Amino acid sequence: MFFEASWYHRGSGCFRSARVNGMNIGFMLCTDLWFRDRARDYKEQDVDILVCPRATPVSKAAKKTYPRYVQE
Repeated sequence: MFFEASWYHRGSGCFRSARVNGMNIGFMLCTDLWFRDRARDYKEQDVDILVCPRATPVSKAAKKTYPRYVQE
């Protein structure tokens, strides 16, 4: 079960990097990692960092292991 649609809106389908403090940053969503073509598009743009946020619920184990990073 994937929850990205409840957090993000569909864009134009164009994956462009953003220049921040001299670095090219690419953005993808969790399930985009399953498709190599998106990462390859960013490689052609000389991306330095690839960020991939996710909107999946946190497990009980993660809450115990990383309590300071989990907000309820």
